[in-house]
Amino acid sequence: MRSYSERGAGYWDIAEDRKLKMRNWCLIGLAMAVLVGCVNSNEVTSEQLAMMDQADKAVAGALFEAEVDASTSYNVRKDGFVAIWFSLDVPNDVYTRVVSQLRADERVKGVRAEQGGREVCVLKQAR
Repeated sequence: MRSYSERGAGYWDIAEDRKLKMRNWCLIGLAMAVLVGCVNSNEVTSEQLAMMDQADKAVAGALFEAEVDASTSYNVRKDGFVAIWFSLDVPNDVYTRVVSQLRADERVKGVRAEQGGREVCVLKQAR
């Protein structure tokens, strides 16, 4: 077998180029596998979608009735739990009434409420 100096610098470049291409294809394959796994874990079944829709209706209705829909934002998870963020201008009695109303509603599986970045109400237990 010829030594590196006899083969020339071009031989080394070809071997390194092949190694880099192989490594890049392996990394691309790994990234694709991870992305496919993430997509599959975020699928929502029709049952979960119906549960989310019912919880969304309950939250939207409660916020609209209390006239604080413009001062809040919320997220409904696929398991029916709701996270609500109230702005600081929402009075404490209105805040308490809305959260209590949602906790009593059968369509909502749990509530986590924050006001001004501070968690005020913890999750209620699933039924």
